[in-house]
Amino acid sequence: MVVSQRPSEVDESILSQCGTIFALRLTNLVDRERIKGTLPATPHRPKSLDPEVSKNWALERKLKEGYDRMVASWRAQDSLTVVKESSTEQSAITNNEENE
Repeated sequence: MVVSQRPSEVDESILSQCGTIFALRLTNLVDRERIKGTLPATPHRPKSLDPEVSKNWALERKLKEGYDRMVASWRAQDSLTVVKESSTEQSAITNNEENE
C-alpha cells in the first residue's frame, strides 16, 4: 500500500504495480495527470462516480434504526454482546421545515 498526498512525487514504477488505487480529491493538475496515467485503457476503466450524498440524505427513512446492540457491543468491546434490555427511546424520523 502506498499513501501519498502528492502522487506526482511517487515513482511511476511504484504506482504502476499497485493493483488498487484510491484517489481522493486531487486539485493539483500534475497529481491528477499522474493518477490518470496509471489507469488502464478507456474501455477497461472503472465506471465509478462520486456519491450523491445530499440526494441520499434527503430520502425519507422507512425503518427506525436500532442502535442498541451496536452501542452495547461498542461499550463492552465485544462484537457478540447481546442487549437484553433496551433503554433507548426510538421515534419516527420527520423532516422539520423550520431547520431548512
